[in-house]
Amino acid sequence: MVLRRDISIKMGLRVILNRRNFVRGGAALLVGNGAAVNAAVGQTAPPAAILPKEPPRTLQVTAMLGRGMQLMSNHLRRDYTLEAATALRVKPNEKFVLRVTNATDELIGIQIRGLRLPSFPTVANIERGATVELPLQLADSGTFLLQATDVEQIARGLSTLLVVEETIPPQVHLELPFLVQDREHQLPPMLSLNGEAKASEKAADPIKVQPNTRVRLRMANATASRGFLMKFDGMVAFIVAIDSTPSEIFRPRQDAFPFGPGARYDVI
Repeated sequence: MVLRRDISIKMGLRVILNRRNFVRGGAALLVGNGAAVNAAVGQTAPPAAILPKEPPRTLQVTAMLGRGMQLMSNHLRRDYTLEAATALRVKPNEKFVLRVTNATDELIGIQIRGLRLPSFPTVANIERGATVELPLQLADSGTFLLQATDVEQIARGLSTLLVVEETIPPQVHLELPFLVQDREHQLPPMLSLNGEAKASEKAADPIKVQPNTRVRLRMANATASRGFLMKFDGMVAFIVAIDSTPSEIFRPRQDAFPFGPGARYDVI
């Protein structure tokens, strides 16, 4: 015989309460209907745990003396290099601190070229041996140039890339930096690709990839006054951003485009 619940209640059921049953039933009630229990006892859900905020990341950049020599203003001067302890790569709206240390033999100034702000963040007159910190929060994605404010110091090599990633980046198999710097006052004249100096007439070391590999180049001309005509042979290249700003995706005419001082291109 099967009794419906309403019939069984009318007929009466003996409920034996002891400590074990009470605890077991109370636990089932708490687990099964926590909201009802909270409402019955006049309590709301406990507040979410408040986690301590993580401090902003610090990106260390050091301006240092290089190994080469250049003839500048009738004097032999050492090359410079701008070295980062980690990749200068942040997410949109990420708060971070750019820490710049001057380990050169003179005053330096640092700027970020390409930021869409009321004015470029610039740190001027960093004394020898001094360190300054620049708090930043960059909303716009893009490939930017971190470099000296002085043209002569740019020519001596004080430049590097700063990348702000996209929220939804394009799908590629490989992403590579392409930072061109000059050593125009050296004899023979030298170019530097990603920090490695090459004689102007010597090709850079090849990068080997599999067929149909999609590669993204973050290109920046960090020379002081030298322009180039960039040409892609044997591959299909599309420009997706110009001077740190997304552009209409297009294939350059004859697969070539001008690459002037300070220019930035994202090419896939």
